[in-house]
Amino acid sequence: MMMRCSSRFASLLSSSSQQQQQQQGVFILSSKAGNICCHQKNHYHHYHRQIRRSFADVGGNGTSRRQFSFFTWYSNRLDTHPISTKCISAGLISSFGNTMAQGITFYQDKLEEGRNVSLKECWEEVCIDPAQVGRFAFLNVIFVAPVLHHWYNFINRALPGTSIAMVLKRTFWDEFVFSPIYVPVFLTMLWKLEGTPWPKVKSMIVNEVPGIIVAEWAMWVPTMLVTFRYAPVKFQVLVINVVNVVWQTFLSFMAAKAHGNADQLAEKTNEDVNLYLETMVGQVSIERRRTTKRLLEEAALQETTDRTTTQN
Repeated sequence: MMMRCSSRFASLLSSSSQQQQQQQGVFILSSKAGNICCHQKNHYHHYHRQIRRSFADVGGNGTSRRQFSFFTWYSNRLDTHPISTKCISAGLISSFGNTMAQGITFYQDKLEEGRNVSLKECWEEVCIDPAQVGRFAFLNVIFVAPVLHHWYNFINRALPGTSIAMVLKRTFWDEFVFSPIYVPVFLTMLWKLEGTPWPKVKSMIVNEVPGIIVAEWAMWVPTMLVTFRYAPVKFQVLVINVVNVVWQTFLSFMAAKAHGNADQLAEKTNEDVNLYLETMVGQVSIERRRTTKRLLEEAALQETTDRTTTQN
């Protein structure tokens, strides 16, 4: 009897120990799985924190050095030295635009001459005028960038907000009040730097500026709507300068073309004046000949009358 009880007690102990070992194994496996899941979860959150931090560095004062170092540096320069940064940017962009305009003008001249040249051959043959590039860059540095900097700061303070109504008001004041004054002043300064006499400058302003302003409205009204709506104030001149690559190319082309148009208009005017003078001189000569003939006829008639009277 005692032997049976002891054997049954030993079997119970062995079974309970096996159950404890199984429970410990399950607990160990579950704890390992939990650690793996926690590790993966922590890694997931760490990865997304890194992404958010890198994107936050773009708009703020962060120091993301891998992908956004130049943008961060430029943003910091706009905060610390806004006018000088915008002046340098405007000078570089206008220089590039003017160089492109000279190449386009050279290519168009070759096509008008009947030469079918490729763009590669055109850029190999074109001779860039550094004085023209320098004048454009000079005006953008000392005039365009400072004026636009103060103008956009003023208009954003006077009409704050990004609502549709405020954006439309700022666009109206920028394009239909400011631009019709700004564009003629800029072109007048450019043409005077080229040594153009005042009569020719006045002629080019009257004949060329209206078309340039209409083209400016077509290009810049949509651009300014987007800029005033979405771009921060300190980046607005940068956005404008990026679009300005196309505009400066067009403006350089039109400014150079204005000289040719003015010369053609002057030649045509001179031809018309000469033709008018010749016509007037011809009419005067004809009238003078008629008057002379009439006087001669009257003198002959008077002589005949005198002879008749004498004979009688």
